[in-house]
Amino acid sequence: MNRETICYAAVFLAEAQIAWLYLDYLFAKKRRLSVMGLSFLLVYFALFVISRLGNTEINIASFYLFNCLLLLLNFRCGVRTALLHAAFLSFIMSASETLFALLISLFGYEFSAYTNHFSVMVAMAIGSKLLYLALALTGARVFSPHKSDNKEPQMMVLFCCLPVASVAIAGLIVFIGLHMELDDAAELMILINVFSLLAVNLIFMVLYNHLQKVSAETISLRLSMQKEAADAAYYEALREQSENQRILVHDMKNHLQTIDSLARDGSYREINDYISRLDETLRLEAPARLCGDPILNTVLLRAAGECREKGIDFQCDVREDTVFFLDAPGITTLFGNLLSNAIEAAEVSAGKVVELSVRPSDTKASIIISVVNSCDIAPIPAPGGGFHTRKRDKVLHGIGLKSIGRVVERYRGIETMYYRPQDHSFHHIIQFPSQ
Repeated sequence: MNRETICYAAVFLAEAQIAWLYLDYLFAKKRRLSVMGLSFLLVYFALFVISRLGNTEINIASFYLFNCLLLLLNFRCGVRTALLHAAFLSFIMSASETLFALLISLFGYEFSAYTNHFSVMVAMAIGSKLLYLALALTGARVFSPHKSDNKEPQMMVLFCCLPVASVAIAGLIVFIGLHMELDDAAELMILINVFSLLAVNLIFMVLYNHLQKVSAETISLRLSMQKEAADAAYYEALREQSENQRILVHDMKNHLQTIDSLARDGSYREINDYISRLDETLRLEAPARLCGDPILNTVLLRAAGECREKGIDFQCDVREDTVFFLDAPGITTLFGNLLSNAIEAAEVSAGKVVELSVRPSDTKASIIISVVNSCDIAPIPAPGGGFHTRKRDKVLHGIGLKSIGRVVERYRGIETMYYRPQDHSFHHIIQFPSQ
């Protein structure tokens, strides 16, 4: 294998990595990393073989079609989206090579000098791929409105500036190499330096994407934990309030006796003061009982009240001793988020129905929690579980489902979600072992 072939092979490996960085930033994966990596290697090896034919038109067409195929096979997107982004990658790849060939021509070389001059070939390979990387990173940020809500750390801007600075450094190295007499050792060092520069850029971009994902996951986890803590505190306060109401209603006889005594003594002003103070804390309407567990009963009462306000038909069937294995935070997190999601979807539907069922299975081996709500439009599945949101606020979307997922995992449950177009209903079913 001669040195020109090695140079071309390195170029195609770099193009594969740049395409991966661009597509991975924009789209969700639908294959395992090993499968995706193998498909990229095979496709770009095929492009390398095709490039040996020396036909520019065939090379560009193959690059476009093969990148479109990679996008459809490995990422979640439609055909038209794949055609658009494959065309963009093909354009900036061709443009970067053309621009750098024009730049080299300023040094007195022909436009096609890279085909018969190895030093020019190396300069062309490194400079054009660095420019291709910079354009791909810029395009990825332009085409990603769904990530605009997630602010990137300001220091990360340095990563985006790195390819641009590298192009300038590579140009300087090429200028020195083309205008000075260098021995073989010096030429080898220059080649190693420029290839190392390209490798460093690619490694930094991989680290950049990884740090972004870690940062997003950390923020999501922190928000989820804060929401769980707030929900638990809220429902505990409701439970205490309900208990205080029960005690006050129980003590009503004593209050009436006190008022009667004051009336017999003619202390009407004291009666007014007593009633005023009592009215601040006493609520004459005792809460209903929807289930035997006090924490779950509080959650259900809140959901029932919200449904009444929004005109939603709320149906609840919770069998006795079915949530004994869940602790208080688990009950609050699980049922609070399940019912909140169901009410939110049912509110904008025509049917306006939410049904909750908690019962043991026929064999008594498991506890089945089923939440069914009316939903006029079928939700779009999201990668990694869950569904895409139609909310404007994307940052907090999915926090509730992640909280539910943690409770399900903690108690070794099985979670299923599906949509029935026949009756426009969405089903969220969780099965826990009863032991």
